[in-house]
Amino acid sequence: MPPIGIWIIIQLMISKMAGESFNQPKFSSLPTWNPNATYFAAGNISGNAIYNIFITTDNTIYIPLLDCCSRLPNSIFVTSNNDIYVSIGGSPYSIDAWTLNATSSISSMPVDGPCFSLFVDIEDNLYCSLNTLHKVVTSSIIGSTNSTTIIAGTGNAGSSSDMLDGPRGIFIDRNLSLYVADCNNNRIQLFYFGQSNGITIVNSTEVIRLTPLNCPSGITLDADGYLYITDRYNNRVVASGPNGFHCVVGCSGSADSTSYGLQQPSALSFDSYGNLFVVDTYHDRIQKFLLTTNLSGNTSCDILQPCQNNASCIDSNTSSNGYICSCLSGFYGLQCQIDNRPCKSYTCWNNGICHEISNTEFICICSSGWQGSNCEIQTNYCQNVTCQNNGVCRSLTKNYTCECLGDSYSGRYCQIESNTLVFHQTISKSFAFIAIIAMASVMMIVIVMDIMKYCFGIDVISKDLKRIRQRTKVRKRKTPIIIRFIYVN
Repeated sequence: MPPIGIWIIIQLMISKMAGESFNQPKFSSLPTWNPNATYFAAGNISGNAIYNIFITTDNTIYIPLLDCCSRLPNSIFVTSNNDIYVSIGGSPYSIDAWTLNATSSISSMPVDGPCFSLFVDIEDNLYCSLNTLHKVVTSSIIGSTNSTTIIAGTGNAGSSSDMLDGPRGIFIDRNLSLYVADCNNNRIQLFYFGQSNGITIVNSTEVIRLTPLNCPSGITLDADGYLYITDRYNNRVVASGPNGFHCVVGCSGSADSTSYGLQQPSALSFDSYGNLFVVDTYHDRIQKFLLTTNLSGNTSCDILQPCQNNASCIDSNTSSNGYICSCLSGFYGLQCQIDNRPCKSYTCWNNGICHEISNTEFICICSSGWQGSNCEIQTNYCQNVTCQNNGVCRSLTKNYTCECLGDSYSGRYCQIESNTLVFHQTISKSFAFIAIIAMASVMMIVIVMDIMKYCFGIDVISKDLKRIRQRTKVRKRKTPIIIRFIYVN
């Protein structure tokens, strides 16, 4: 595989939510950032180009560096357990996974092109946007798999609702809805879970400060679901809000290398404080734009919202994290993220009701048609049912049915015969009865005649037999006629 640059890793502070590894800050209604950026990092520190950035909830910053000999960008995603997924941009293409403390990588998902962006959702599915192949593919990272599924696009460039043209940045929310920065179509497409047709939520007709989108590249969402987009060829970052879209940074349109300028930005990410980091691709640098307006609150609990599962967050100056989570019964962990209750939302399947009988034990009250310790087994209603006339029993939800053979039988157990079948059976039985009577009559006549002949000396057919024999003899004794011809002169 092509060599990959060393990660630039900077530890800043505090973790947020264990279920998500990236930051989605909660802002006030109209947040603003200082347009004069702070220089953060540059590709020339190691002779490598910068195309992507990832910031975890503990503010560890990962920057994949594209070495001098590779021509395609490397994308990166880091999970909550610190597994690192990297797209290798050179042929042969692959997505490699680096687990915590590993000394080498393993291939995670087969791909047939370079991934411009990677993402891992809350159900451990890995997504890759194949920019040059006009599609987004996915595969589970649990277990081993050699297959991928196309989740958006067809593999051909196009602008219809089921097609993409040069997709770049992607984002998957908690509802497994997919957001795609569709660069060449100058739009943002939203694909709801299980849907192959996308909905255009931002397109080239959306004028933002007199200028429509021109190749959206990077995309992310804040805690309220508002979009933040790197508008590549407009050299800016734009965002949605309660009053529609507006420009965030790079609003002057300047493409120079000043602290105000951006040129062809490709990606963006937030730290836990709401500061905005933008990959300024053309200048091989990362610009940090400081949040200037307050968040919805200014305490650790307000900023980070770290406590999960309805736990209460208490600000604490004595805690190293700046807060303490007061967990509800059955939950524990720094953010109350570990659910140790016997009854969870997924304990009893198929609408079963879970009842806790102790701190560690439970019992599932299954709905009709299901059984088993977790209501996972469908009840077999055919177990004690016998269908008549060769009918086949099929178990249904909460019921069963007997599938009768042909149209000759019907009823709950195939016990009802059709009128046509009854008529045919009656005719058949009648013919059989007549044949039996005829055969019995013949046999009785023969027996009676034998009794009369041998017991009483009465042979009722002896005269007829004698007459028949005589006729036969006469025919046999008949003198042949010989004709002799005499010649007369």
